[in-house]
Amino acid sequence: MAGGAGGPGVLERCQGLRSELVRFDPALFSGDDCRVLAEELARTEKACAAARARAAARVAECGSFRQGGFDDAADWLARKTGSSKGEANAAIKTAEAAEKCPTTKEALVDGQLSLSQANEITKTEAECPGSESELVGLAKKSSLADLRNEGRKRRAAAIPAEELADAQHKARSFRHWKDEMGMIRFSGAFAPLVGIPLINRLEAEADRIAREARRSGSTESREAYAADALAKMLSGQGRG
Repeated sequence: MAGGAGGPGVLERCQGLRSELVRFDPALFSGDDCRVLAEELARTEKACAAARARAAARVAECGSFRQGGFDDAADWLARKTGSSKGEANAAIKTAEAAEKCPTTKEALVDGQLSLSQANEITKTEAECPGSESELVGLAKKSSLADLRNEGRKRRAAAIPAEELADAQHKARSFRHWKDEMGMIRFSGAFAPLVGIPLINRLEAEADRIAREARRSGSTESREAYAADALAKMLSGQGRG
């Protein structure tokens, strides 16, 4: 890769930074110095992730991933980053979408936004034009969860009322799998008409289990009690 005028190029600078990080020993720095460094590294990491995704989008456009024997760019990027193919594909799609959202792109490449934040913003801007600037501002001062909540609210509001119920019904899902411990895990989505009563019943049952556990001196997590509540409900033992 050719270097820029008067100095090393991006590739050489990346290699130089990696060498510095290999030599880094946090024990040689004060706590305050490490705090400042961690914050700067966080921004640098986001900028690196953005640059990587943009480079990968170019690889996808040019078909260069085939040189490594891969079927598509997402498969190639997943292998190189140690991530899932879904995560790699999302990164590429976010980089492509950011090209149409200049405010998001500027903040993304500067390390002020993560790819996850940029994805939420570009997705919402596509469905709710004019949202970008406000959402970029929100992302800079709030959590990813807050940004996602706002994005979901705006996208839902953009769907005509007569179409929303049908869209929610079509979006319902449920899947399950077994993890490395043999635990059964699952995820799903229900329309509010089904999901809200279900969650209300689950929370009420979990509250009862938690109260009984406290009386007996147990201090397990809320998530554990919620799992017990769901199991009781599915077996017909929950009180509702």
